[in-house]
Amino acid sequence: MGFNSRMVQRHPGAVIAIIAALTVVFSFGATRISVKSGVRDFFSETDPLGRTFDEVSEAFGGSDYIMVAVPGNEVFTVDGVALFDRVARELEQVERVAEVRSVTDMVEVAGTDLGIEVKPILEGLPREQEEVEAFRRKVLANPQSSGTLVSRDGTYLLTVVQLAQGADDGKVAEDVEACVASVAPGLTAHFAGTPTLIRAANDYLKLDLARLFPLVSAIVVAILY
Repeated sequence: MGFNSRMVQRHPGAVIAIIAALTVVFSFGATRISVKSGVRDFFSETDPLGRTFDEVSEAFGGSDYIMVAVPGNEVFTVDGVALFDRVARELEQVERVAEVRSVTDMVEVAGTDLGIEVKPILEGLPREQEEVEAFRRKVLANPQSSGTLVSRDGTYLLTVVQLAQGADDGKVAEDVEACVASVAPGLTAHFAGTPTLIRAANDYLKLDLARLFPLVSAIVVAILY
């Protein structure tokens, strides 16, 4: 009979206590588990396709976007336009955000007698509802914004958030949602895009781990017993 077998037979209580203590100690490592479900995370750093993707992203900017859709009836008011513009400005300050596009910072290109004129589509925040209506008609008539940053019927407006190359999609998506909730808590915002889906997947993975880990541990202990 081997040494290990004799130890287990002679001191079963001590062996169980030691194993239980070690299990508790090593279980603290489970609290440090990080979840990443992005497509790029499935490839190694040395993978040729992954390197090509990184080079293209670095040259042309990140390829991941978060879309924030807001109902038009909440935006096309004096206070709504100001709040919508403020949200875009605050989103630019979120870490690992490369660029934010919104109808309030668009430029329009128009032909004049002297040539081509490029000017902001919104030269100043409106102070009267008449100015808001004029802004609404302008963005709906502009082919660069109608059907892209604003639905053709004006029902929804879109703010597009471009992530920096190499950003943690799930973390940035969480920060973007938190930023919108902090700046405009009463605003009805809908989020879409790959980073948003990754964040949802990460949340569900963590929830599954929290639910399954105790159950699996109990089953394993029962079987070993």
